[in-house]
Amino acid sequence: MLDYIRKRSGGLITAFIVGAIALVFVFWGVGGQNSGDNLNIYLDEEAVPIMTYLTTKREIQERARYENADAEAADLSAGRQALAFLTQRHVIKRLAAGLGLFVPDEAVIRQITSDPGFQVEGRFDRSLYETIVVNQMGLSLPAFEARVAQELLERRAVALIQSLSFTPTASLAEDFHFAEDEIAVNYAFFPARAFRGAISPTDAEIEAYFQENAETFRVPAEVRVEYVQIPFSAYLGEVEVADGELEDLYSESLAELTTPPEATVAHVLFRFPNFSPDQAAKDAVKARADAALATMTAENFASVGAALQDDPEAAAIYEDLGLIRRDDLVAEFAAAAFDEGPQRLNEILGPVETLFGYHLIQVSAYNPGGPQSFAEAEPALVETLKTRKARRLAIDRLENILSQAQYGETSVDLKALAEGQGLTSEVSEFFNVDNPPAFLAGRQGEAASALAWPIGQLSEPLDEDGFFAVYVPLERKESFIPSLSDPDVSARARDLLIDATALAQSRAAAQSYVAAASERGWTLGQANLTPGTFEAGQTPFTARLNIFNIPGTPLSQADSLELIGAILGLQKAGDVAPEPIAVLSPDSPGYLVTSLSNFRPAPEENFADNLDARRAAALGEGQLAVLSHWLSSRSGQVMMKIPPELTAELGFE
Repeated sequence: MLDYIRKRSGGLITAFIVGAIALVFVFWGVGGQNSGDNLNIYLDEEAVPIMTYLTTKREIQERARYENADAEAADLSAGRQALAFLTQRHVIKRLAAGLGLFVPDEAVIRQITSDPGFQVEGRFDRSLYETIVVNQMGLSLPAFEARVAQELLERRAVALIQSLSFTPTASLAEDFHFAEDEIAVNYAFFPARAFRGAISPTDAEIEAYFQENAETFRVPAEVRVEYVQIPFSAYLGEVEVADGELEDLYSESLAELTTPPEATVAHVLFRFPNFSPDQAAKDAVKARADAALATMTAENFASVGAALQDDPEAAAIYEDLGLIRRDDLVAEFAAAAFDEGPQRLNEILGPVETLFGYHLIQVSAYNPGGPQSFAEAEPALVETLKTRKARRLAIDRLENILSQAQYGETSVDLKALAEGQGLTSEVSEFFNVDNPPAFLAGRQGEAASALAWPIGQLSEPLDEDGFFAVYVPLERKESFIPSLSDPDVSARARDLLIDATALAQSRAAAQSYVAAASERGWTLGQANLTPGTFEAGQTPFTARLNIFNIPGTPLSQADSLELIGAILGLQKAGDVAPEPIAVLSPDSPGYLVTSLSNFRPAPEENFADNLDARRAAALGEGQLAVLSHWLSSRSGQVMMKIPPELTAELGFE
């Protein structure tokens, strides 16, 4: 029921809006009504009780799971998100009131009686409803029903805003052609490495580069700590397990020890040409599947499937999926494999239509699942119980160390404290957040805390996977910018300057080629290029959408936004992209020039046949954009008054 209550307190709008929009708040003062428990935030003239703010903030914190985050920053973020949500809800309520929207009683009754949380065996149970609302939520029935009505009203207002969304046909056509037009592209890549050999910077140029980019060379702060780890596994030999304890744990864990149904499945997929095929295309694919089915038996399913996969005309894929669960599959496939398959083991099922095409399916084995017996679960139960008891012993050692240390003391002798518990402390090398010792590996937040922790003071305990740890910082090296007189620093500055200069020359060469190729044509434009400074090639025919995924070409390493812009701008054979495209490969950066070599447009009838489906698919994204824009603009106009008690918490001092 806790999940139900938590869901009720926020509803659809909380899940949809919270944290999604950055607000610009308009304040009409800090201060307000403060009479003991009657503390309010004012949004325009609406008083929002402070408890509503705190409850909203707590829900956000529970959902967000701020991992490896600074506690103060996480608290500030949750507070501002709570204020943003309350402001957004305020403007939605104002819209509903201004338009005279209302929710009939029948809609409230239907919402409540259809909620599974208030049902027993699929039927509304009034006594259960009253128990949850009155005893667990602490509300009267009229108050709860008013809350449900308000939420439904807000949903209507949100739906009204979203209904303003409309995607023009021209935009849908652009998306269609980007996905399904086929193109071949000429490219010329100017790698920066081709220009490095001719660059020899002077000492003065290196010094100027170093001064302009000094922060690039900053050495981060480092710390050296003494630490002790308390692994749970060290105490496994000290624990014993009684039969009664295992039986109790078995009863407690029965739900987790239940295995869902599993099936061993293979299939042949006859693929659709795209995700929105017309009926003629579907019929053609199904005809191929039916023809293949006529040649198959339970015994030759795998061999025929493999042969089809090797036949390019079949446009088929054979896969042995092995042992899978229902949730691993799309709905139509799952229904065949798990509803029909167990009764027809080894038979060929289908053709089954999914989003991807038509499938022929063979289920060769089925395990209905169910709870493990005590005997089956016993080894895992023993391991779990031993681990729990070993963790308890590790906690005892940790608590003994903490009880003997004084927080705030600047000379904690961790070595002596560890030895008193039969443990050994270790001393790390100097480290920063990028190269922490093993006990902090993968925990950047904790490593950052260690860098800032006072020298000589015992840290807060770390509760990690399989061990506890505490540490005492011994020595810290502050961050600094090194001197250029250091040979290593000078060599690095020289290399970075050469890299930057070579990249600039790569771009200049690419820009020069854009001009030449645009004026004289792709091949003639190459006549004046310096040999060895570029690599030229051509892609095979592919959809514009897939131009990024051609292996072995620099297009797969290009800046995606720049490449999209260039590819959309190439409309006829011979067109040259007007600007070079950055290639981001760390191994071989440079600049790329592209030209349309050939073009095969998708048939316009394919677009017209599926226009309604395309518009429906685009509607969801458009609705999100419209709602976000409307909420952002209206929320920024709310006049807000915040009590002094919250100004520091929200960072508005």
